[in-house]
Amino acid sequence: MILSSRDTRRFMRLLVPFVSYAAVQLGIADFNAFGDRAPEDVLYVCERLWGPDGRRDLVESFVEENPAGLNRTDLNEVSRWRQGVFGTFDVVADGTDVFYLLGGYAFAVRGIGDEADRVDGYPVRR
Repeated sequence: MILSSRDTRRFMRLLVPFVSYAAVQLGIADFNAFGDRAPEDVLYVCERLWGPDGRRDLVESFVEENPAGLNRTDLNEVSRWRQGVFGTFDVVADGTDVFYLLGGYAFAVRGIGDEADRVDGYPVRR
C-alpha cells in the first residue's frame, strides 16, 4: 500500500516531535531544534530507539507525557512504534507484492510514501 500524501504528512507530523523528544531523553539534542537537523542525525536517534539495544521505552514515555499535545488517535498510533525495527532493508518485489527483508526476517509494512522501486537507497529485486 502506498501512503497518501495526507497520511505521509501525518506520519511526519508525528515522527518529528517523537524523534525530537527522544533526542532530548537520550542527551543528544535540544527538543526545539532537532527538527532542523540533518537526516544523519535523525537516523542516529532512530538507531538508538529501534536498534538491537533500542530504547523502545521512550515510545511509552512520549505517549504518557504527550509533550507535543497530540490527540488520542495520534497517541495511539505513536504507541504502536514500540514495535519499530531499525536497519537496512532489502526490498523484494514479486508482481504487486513487495517484501522488506532485514536479518533473515520478512516484514509486512503498513504503508510507504512512494513506489518501492523509486525509494532511494533500497535495492529492489524482481
